[in-house]
Amino acid sequence: MLKRQNVAKRLSSDSGLSLLEIMLAIAIVLVSISALTAIATTATRNVSDSRGHTIADQHARATLAQLRSLRDNQGWAAFIAPSLSQNGRYDYFTLNSSGQLVAKLGSSSANLDCNHSTVKSLSGLNIDSNNKQIIRTELNSSQSEMRIKAMVCYDLTNDRWSQVTIDSVLTNWR
Repeated sequence: MLKRQNVAKRLSSDSGLSLLEIMLAIAIVLVSISALTAIATTATRNVSDSRGHTIADQHARATLAQLRSLRDNQGWAAFIAPSLSQNGRYDYFTLNSSGQLVAKLGSSSANLDCNHSTVKSLSGLNIDSNNKQIIRTELNSSQSEMRIKAMVCYDLTNDRWSQVTIDSVLTNWR
């Protein structure tokens, strides 16, 4: 009789542990699913950011190639003329649809970047729906070389901007 009571107690306490074990297992599964979802979301955003960076980098390199072509085809005097007309140490430009330098922000001693309110609001900088282009020039005092900073701003998501910047020096090599 005593053995039967012990067995009955053990069975009732074992079933209580089973419920606790099931709840613990469910909690572990839910935490695991949440962690996997967070990892997948982060990975997807990183892939998208990387794609935007690659496209912006290609635009910046193409901009430098286009500026070299302008210098080679127009000659140095015509190439630096837009910078001279701005009368500033730092000039900000974009390339128009004809491939010509167009002053957009004028002369400034400021170092503008993609998060600057002027850049965000200025029209005419768009390469496409997600990319804006700014070209910063700095002509040296002897006018024999021009430092170029080709900056392409790209929209990551909902006004979260990043940028690719490539620096180069163009000279009057002829």
